[in-house]
Amino acid sequence: MPYDQLPINYGHSVKLQLVSNNQGYGLEPDAEEEIEQRLTILSNGQVWLSRYRYGEGDPLHFQGIEWLRIDPLAAKEILSMADECFIVNQTRIIADDAGSWDLVLTDEQGRIAEISGSLVSAPDFYDCEARLSRQIRSALNRWDLFVFDGEAQSDRLLSLMIDYCKTGIIADTDQENVLKNGKKHHEHIKIDRSRSLLTYTKDSDGPNPITMSCHLEEYLACYLLDGLDKAFFDDLPEVPDTPWINPKYTFSFQVIAEFEKSGQTVLSGDYHIDKLPKAWAWLMKRITNFLRVSIYGDILNPNIFERHKRRKDDLMFLSVCFETDGQEYTYLCDDESVEIGDTVLAPVGNGSKTAWVEVVDILWLPESKAPYPMSRIKKAIGKEPAPELKDSPKVDEKPALMDQSFLIFEPLSGIEPEDVRLKVGENPDADTLAAALAQTRNKTHWLSEKFKELPENEQTSFLRRQISDWALLESELNSQAFSASLQESRIKGVPIDTARMLSHQVADLLIAGKGYVKTGGWWEYSRADKPEINFYNKDGWHIIRNQSDIDFLFRTFFFRDSCIKEMRYDSGTFINRNYGGENSNKKRELRMILQSSKSAPWAIEMVFGDLDQMYLNPVPPDYSATLRSALMTFESDQIVWFDRHAYLENYQEMYVRSNISWIRAGSVKWREREEYAGREAVYINRT
Repeated sequence: MPYDQLPINYGHSVKLQLVSNNQGYGLEPDAEEEIEQRLTILSNGQVWLSRYRYGEGDPLHFQGIEWLRIDPLAAKEILSMADECFIVNQTRIIADDAGSWDLVLTDEQGRIAEISGSLVSAPDFYDCEARLSRQIRSALNRWDLFVFDGEAQSDRLLSLMIDYCKTGIIADTDQENVLKNGKKHHEHIKIDRSRSLLTYTKDSDGPNPITMSCHLEEYLACYLLDGLDKAFFDDLPEVPDTPWINPKYTFSFQVIAEFEKSGQTVLSGDYHIDKLPKAWAWLMKRITNFLRVSIYGDILNPNIFERHKRRKDDLMFLSVCFETDGQEYTYLCDDESVEIGDTVLAPVGNGSKTAWVEVVDILWLPESKAPYPMSRIKKAIGKEPAPELKDSPKVDEKPALMDQSFLIFEPLSGIEPEDVRLKVGENPDADTLAAALAQTRNKTHWLSEKFKELPENEQTSFLRRQISDWALLESELNSQAFSASLQESRIKGVPIDTARMLSHQVADLLIAGKGYVKTGGWWEYSRADKPEINFYNKDGWHIIRNQSDIDFLFRTFFFRDSCIKEMRYDSGTFINRNYGGENSNKKRELRMILQSSKSAPWAIEMVFGDLDQMYLNPVPPDYSATLRSALMTFESDQIVWFDRHAYLENYQEMYVRSNISWIRAGSVKWREREEYAGREAVYINRT
């Protein structure tokens, strides 16, 4: 049903009636085969299920009716998910050669919404129809239901065990064969449905292996194991005919899947993409959501299991890291003796400049799957040949711009102007002020050069705003340096001819006087005892600047089944007792505390600066207020956050849904706040 044909002001569903017919076009069903199920769920927990089989002459033979009952909270959660899936999201898979379903939802006022679709399984595990199907099966403890995806299971997966082993290989000098050099690294994952337990163990040639166990609620165990049927383990990729080359290490695995009826399914082989089930990355991502800690080894690392085993026509790509910024870049290499951790000499910029860089990863890929266009990838010159070179400067010359149109390092990467302001304060010492000025000058220079090198269509308003913000900070610091220099000159009795010098020229003297030298537009510290001055906000704020920052937030905090605990808005406007005040409304800051029902962090605080617009939809008191999901994305030069996931291809349609809360702002930052977890209010009004 199109959105504009839904009942006006449709509320919250209290009744769900679903007819799932598994008979599609094609071969005639076998006699006695079940082809239709009719399911009704009420908000009070009452459920009944009617079943029909195929029969000759009459396609529907009534098999009987079952009366069931579930917890009213579980029923309301199912109805809420149905509203989200079918009232909010109007995009679904339609197939002519599959079965069909017809759904009728009824709200508290008796208004009816009728929706139809095809009984097919979506390729995305997070698809709303698939999620709702799993939720219904779990709540009813019935895995033989067609529901919306047709993935009725006659056999459930009870436990899953995954073993991983990395082994070094050395060539035997006396024989032509290859000998294994002992077990180097071992990891183990086991998920047990009956015990609701997920266990992860890592043993890397040490006396004390690391073990972590997560006790899962029943529906979370279902969340991990449901969908893993025999077809999952049988769906293996076709191995190319191109010969493989023996590597220096072997990465082997064994998987044992224990099914309720059919027993064990066992897989083993090399732990890479050509030997693992096609949907292996999906499974590893789901397990990672429950083990969000820093002890991971190889088994959950996509850089391991998503690799292809090296073949004779593969090229060698080095992922290298420059000490100046910590970011990774890709180079070609012909020297197969290079290993991870080695130092190689790499060309930098458009000229003849070079730099010594560390190899952090090696990829063997065919030219057709190169990480970047081959015309833009430079070739590493060679591995560091002699130990004495390790004491020489790592970078021969300050690099200009790289082919990818950005400088090889970014000054003050991950730091915002406000972080510098907080560190400097109102009365900074001369060392702090000089360091702040030097690095801020480098930042504005870096941004300006980057802006000039970008094509016109990539010169975004976000970058323009960054340049403006950092230029404003530089101006403020120049003024502070000017005042500090005047005060110092009066103390020392050495006058400064301020009539002939601008503030930034006086600031230059301050910077130079603290050991900085300007070369090629860059300020560098020339002394051996370089001071360690950290400009990061001491309160641990993470700034959302790009998609990687968003991904990090969603990896760190589990939005599903979290809740919005509190909000506080500060406009910056006030009225004093004389009816005067500041009416600029410049601050427009929204602070929000969220709590998670999963593992740490249990609570985070998000701050939306330069708030543009928001819509808040408080959940009725008889419905669960926990979030089903969340979405954050960039929209032009702003950031938007939704309390639902974008099941629509065009997420902007979510703006018009009455049951979705959303916030759009010019900036977002967040921090972990464990002390904010619990019932006690944080944003308390003064009385």
